[in-house]
Amino acid sequence: MKKIFYLLIALLLILVAIFVFQNKGNIPLADEPLEEVSVVEPISLCFAKFGEKQESGFYDKFTLRMNLDNTNQTVTGYLKILPAEKDASLGSFEGSVTPVDRYSMSRTIDSVWTREGEGRTEKSQLRIIFGEGDASIGFGAMKENPDGSYSYEDLTKVDYSTTLRDYSCSDLDEREAVEEILWKNINELSPVSPVLGGKFYVVSMDLDLAINSGSLVYEDGHVQEKRDFSYEVVENKVVNLKIK
Repeated sequence: MKKIFYLLIALLLILVAIFVFQNKGNIPLADEPLEEVSVVEPISLCFAKFGEKQESGFYDKFTLRMNLDNTNQTVTGYLKILPAEKDASLGSFEGSVTPVDRYSMSRTIDSVWTREGEGRTEKSQLRIIFGEGDASIGFGAMKENPDGSYSYEDLTKVDYSTTLRDYSCSDLDEREAVEEILWKNINELSPVSPVLGGKFYVVSMDLDLAINSGSLVYEDGHVQEKRDFSYEVVENKVVNLKIK
């Protein structure tokens, strides 16, 4: 009986040794660093389209910003549609984004756009096809949903002919910062005063980002001014903007 007992103990020890040996590679040592889990940061993309200037000086302007989370296949962004002499539509959107289509090398965003325009705010479906340096905005007939939001009547009839080109996000930041300063402060920045108690408003702006300067057309309803301006960029901020 003792021999059988000792034999069972020896067999048990052998089995334990085999188990420990097989699993040794899976057990991190105390002084071994644990493998770091890589985190994929969202990708920021920007697109823009600036139309031809009309006789009035106004022109169409479309800008699109998006942040892609490829891990979760989601997207957030901001779309501005500023047609010449028409009501603007702008607002943030969020939704999903498809993997790359191997045939067209493009991806499709299906999102909800919180659109501000014509004095009201509404939620509507927004589809965008992008890839190969451009992004096409989907426009089409809309239907109202029971919850008050809007969606496309027929996805097969959505028009993607409005195409924006790839644009540097930092350049877009600078352009929009200059615009904001001029649009909000034109009456204080202008070296001349409006007449008959009026107020100036900006008609158009041409900007050369390479030399931090541009030309500006503004008026008060009676007198129109066309002047050059310049500015500085300090720590990614537009400062010292002056109209000549």
